[in-house]
Amino acid sequence: MDIVERKLTELEPYENNPRKNEGAVDVLVASIRTFGFRVPLLITKDNVIISGHTRLKAAEKLGMESVPCLIVDSLSENDIRQFRIVDNKSAELAKWDFAALADELEDIPEINMDAFGFAAFDVDEQEPVEVTSSLGEGEEVDLEDFDDAKFDHKCPECGYVWNE
Repeated sequence: MDIVERKLTELEPYENNPRKNEGAVDVLVASIRTFGFRVPLLITKDNVIISGHTRLKAAEKLGMESVPCLIVDSLSENDIRQFRIVDNKSAELAKWDFAALADELEDIPEINMDAFGFAAFDVDEQEPVEVTSSLGEGEEVDLEDFDDAKFDHKCPECGYVWNE
């Protein structure tokens, strides 16, 4: 498989794309600014996007002129349509291992994860909360006192909060 550069003006979004991806564009903009454009778009030989509509929108927002693309020419039109749906659905079915996520985020001290939809908690401003999890019945862990409207998710085991 060869990765090719395509000008944004050459790419055509799939007209029936069922995903509403506007909420993820700014996270990808932050990711591209931080790490570079690391995941190519999948396109047909006619430059129609199979996978990567959100990456395209992020590239447009960043003022990029071209992006890396992988041409998929070994699938039928029906296979491509099925792949678009399965590719997007598979991300929805994945679940976080909250304890592993908290450990991973804790080990990345030099990066502000807020830009990627993760908001860290302040260890010094915690309040005790009874937890019935792997900590054991009756044990306590300190969790941040936070505004429920501000955060979408909170790990019940470690207290880490993040926006999805």
